[in-house]
Amino acid sequence: MPTVFTLPAGETLPPLTAIFTEQATQLPDEPLRAHVLAMAHAFIDASVHGLVLGLITDGVGVSAFTESLMRGLASLVESIAAKLVNQVLKKAPREVLMDSGAFFVSRVARLPELTGPVIAVPMTPDNAAAIQLAIDTVEREPLVRAMDGVVDDSLDYLFDAAFAVIPLGPLTRRAVDAGGHAMRSGGKSASGRAIRRASDGELKDLADFLVRRRQEAL
Repeated sequence: MPTVFTLPAGETLPPLTAIFTEQATQLPDEPLRAHVLAMAHAFIDASVHGLVLGLITDGVGVSAFTESLMRGLASLVESIAAKLVNQVLKKAPREVLMDSGAFFVSRVARLPELTGPVIAVPMTPDNAAAIQLAIDTVEREPLVRAMDGVVDDSLDYLFDAAFAVIPLGPLTRRAVDAGGHAMRSGGKSASGRAIRRASDGELKDLADFLVRRRQEAL
């Protein structure tokens, strides 16, 4: 069974996806656009809160420096993603809006072991193995490697795949690629710096966080 890294889907995204599934084909173009944009921003919020701020809010003890670093990274990711989403969807034709909405619906999952809806990020075998090693050893470098894998697989599934369903011109594609690179490098740099400065107790908290977020998808 594939390993997934789970992010809470939040309170806003699941009902928006349910409404899209039930009503999208009947909505006129502009109400549909507004609904898909709302889904997109809820998706960004859930992704950022689950992936970045989860390190602060999900039982991981962090220093004031690390918390400041993570909140700054969250703000950067939200800003980049929101601007790109607005840019590509504000004039998108109906078929692109429908494809985009279907993408957000596809990212909300329910797993038997969990009570609420989640975003379940598939992990590559190498990155899943890195998470297992980090959990087993609770050592700095394996934890850095594990979080690098989480960043890579999450951005592939949440960011790159989202913009793959939207036709982009060359200028917008360059902006998307630059934004993705900034989030990927910033995420790895921030998590690596935080882990290398962490106390032994904080390393244990991070390993426990990985245990909670790792699931086997059926």
